[in-house]
This record gives sequence, structure tokens and C-alpha cells, in this order.
Amino acid sequence: MAAKTLDIMIQNVDIVYSDKVVRGNLGIRDGKIVPATGEAREVIDGTGLTALPGLLDTHVHIRAPGINHRETFYSGTCAAAAGGITTVCEMPVSRPATSTVELLEERSAAMEKEAVVDVAFYGAAGYDNLKDVGPLAKAGVIGFKTFSQRAVPGRENEFYGLTAPDSGALYRVCEEVARTGKILAVHAESDPLIDLVNSDPHYQKYVAAPYYARPAIVEMDAIARSVVIAADTGARISLCHTSNPRAVELILGMRRPEQEVYIESCVHYFEGSTEDALRLGPWGKLKPPLREADGLPQMRRHFAVGHIDMLGSDHAPFTREEKLAEKTPDGLATMELTLPMLLYRVKTGEFWLEQIAAYASERPARIFGLYPHKGSLRVGADADVVLVDLNRTYAVEVDNLFTQAKDSARLYQGRETGGTIMRTMVRGKTIYEDGRIAAEPGWGTRVRPNP
Repeated sequence: MAAKTLDIMIQNVDIVYSDKVVRGNLGIRDGKIVPATGEAREVIDGTGLTALPGLLDTHVHIRAPGINHRETFYSGTCAAAAGGITTVCEMPVSRPATSTVELLEERSAAMEKEAVVDVAFYGAAGYDNLKDVGPLAKAGVIGFKTFSQRAVPGRENEFYGLTAPDSGALYRVCEEVARTGKILAVHAESDPLIDLVNSDPHYQKYVAAPYYARPAIVEMDAIARSVVIAADTGARISLCHTSNPRAVELILGMRRPEQEVYIESCVHYFEGSTEDALRLGPWGKLKPPLREADGLPQMRRHFAVGHIDMLGSDHAPFTREEKLAEKTPDGLATMELTLPMLLYRVKTGEFWLEQIAAYASERPARIFGLYPHKGSLRVGADADVVLVDLNRTYAVEVDNLFTQAKDSARLYQGRETGGTIMRTMVRGKTIYEDGRIAAEPGWGTRVRPNP
């Protein structure tokens, strides 16, 4: 029997898997990776190019539709597409937060009208919406998010159902989420220590910027509490945006062999330092803050050896007016630069392409129950493909980014990349090519975890 005609064949391309790089052909039919045999309706010449599986960004704050002046699902997912991210894991911070099934469905409907990449949603889990955790799990969230802190003053509506500000509240949230089997993503910072450092001049010597006193102990205290409570309740947790090597080593030392405690970090904790934060002022303000420069090589090493399980950009856009206000909000908007900066470290010899495929695609897909449909270029997976020219490097110009919050990517202004993303495909459709968006709004769809 003759082989079925392929929709697309990508020929003579270096195909990156989590364990090897193979030069060959990629076949695509009906939005899936299939054996590359027979004829194809469209042939893409991959000579000189590298094919990576589309990245899963495990930590994104588009916040639409409630806060569209910062980012829309269209602008945010265009940024993802330009950065080789084919699945966005959208956090529940919005106005209002995604704390009920009704609000989840409202956000999902808004997304499906605008998105150009696929989107998975987290649900909110806090001491004030425990009754909604089970229904949200059944409605198809990939996991839950909580903050081990009080709500941000003035933004209480965005944080309803998102806070567990003391050990008792966190214990109850972990118990409830454990019953669902889903991941609980914990923003781990300690309010009592933040209050101490900000109120007592004695402790200013421990921080780089007096207006932003959040030394590493603030994060590590909350991490330790989260790991202990997760062990007692049986909760599966990820520690969000782990920012420094001491925190990574603390988690590695504390978690039990049978315990599912995952480490998420961000590329800005591989590349940005306290010196950058001071230089950038409000454009370098985020939480946890950028750390000391001497820890950056250690963070990159933790990624290279697999200690860091997943990468989230913590893409948190704000308007120029908001960032320049007296009370500067926290957040960078660098989603579309994650892969270009990882490729830079491939060029320096610190990372391998296989490590990017493993820890920025396949492993997070497995953790969140999206594998084998997402996370690889193996036969049967969604054809989420990123074609990269590793010989075509460039210096970042933030004015060329797709996010509405371009200024919040100033950390990378002028930085050299490790290659150019030539084409991004989602389920076999080219959505980004040669610097332009090639798909209409609405191609992206909602991704739910495996049953």
C-alpha cells in the first residue's frame, strides 16, 4: 500500500530530541509528526537549519481579558510565537483571578478568539476559594497557583483565591490540591522577612537596592516551609522562579526521594544580576529580584545538569506609565527572548541543544500531563516545530519585540543571541516566519492535561 501523502515534509534538517540530534526529514500530516515517507504537498528545505520542539513556557502572566492594556492574548501569544514558544501556561492572575470554573471558561473563550499558540490554564488556589479547587481540576486546568504571601496592596481583585499567607493556609491549600493530583505552583517568599528587612535600617546592608529589599533568605525561608508542608500533605509542587543557587541546593537537599517537588527557574536568573537591576531601575524590578553576578554560572550549571526541571519566563507586562509610577510594579516581559538567550549559551558551550529540548519542552510536558502530545518531535506528537538558524545571530533590539511591554525587556537590550528563529509551527501550521506573524488570531487552542 502506498504511503499517504504528507501535508509537509521538512527536509535535511538537524532534528533535536531530548537525547540526541539527528539529521533527517520531519513528516507532518493532520497537525501531527508522522514518519517522513512518501510524497508531500509542501516541502520545506531545512538545509542549515535546526528543528527544536516548541517550548512550553510554564509561567506566563498575559492577564487578559481583564487587563488588556498591559497585554492581550493576541499580543502575548505573538510574542510567544516569535520566541519559539508553542504552548503558554497562563497563570490565574487577572482581573478577576481565575478562581472559579466560570471565570476559567470566560478567559478560555477570550483566548480562543485571539491566540496564535496553544494555551493551558492554571487555576487559582488560596485559603479563600478552597471549595473551587476540585471543580477547577475537573474543568481541565493543568495545575494551580498560590502565593505564600498577602495579596499585593491595591490589586486584591487580581489575587482573590491566590494567597496562602501563613503556614496554616498553605497547609489547607496543599491538602486540597493534593486531592486533585495536580501540580501546585508556589510563589515562595516570606512576608515576615520582607517586613523585617524593609522596616529595619540595619538590614539594608544585605540588599542591593534600598527600595527593593528582598534578599535570598526571603525566598529560601518560604521554600523550606513549602517543601515540608508538601511532604506532609502529599502535594505535588513546583517552586516558581527559583532565583539563586542556594535556593536550588536547598530544594535538592530537602525533598525526599519519593516526593514530587519540581524546580522552575527563568532565563533572567541565568543572565541578569543585581548590578543590572540597579542600572535598569524600574525596568529591572521583579520578584524575586535579580541576584549576585557570581551565582549566574552556578544557575546555568544547575540547568545543564538537569536540577532545574522547567523554565518559565514569568512574563509580567506592565505599561510604561505603570513601571514609572512611584510604586513600581514587579515584572519583566521577556517571553520571546527565552530561546534566543538559551541558544547563546549553546554557542558559549555551556548548554547543549538536547538540554533545551529536555528541560524546556519534554520534561515540563510530562510533569503537567501534556506528553506525548506536547514536548517532543517524536512520531505522534503535535507538530509544534521551531526552525532555527544557529549561524544567524543578532543583537536584541527591544523595540522590535511583539509584546506590548517592550520596555520591560530592557535587561536584554543589545545582548547577543545564539541564533535566529526562522519559523514557528503549531500543530503543523506556520504561525511565525521571517520576523512576521503568519497566522490569524484564533489558531491557538486550549490545552488540557491527559485524562
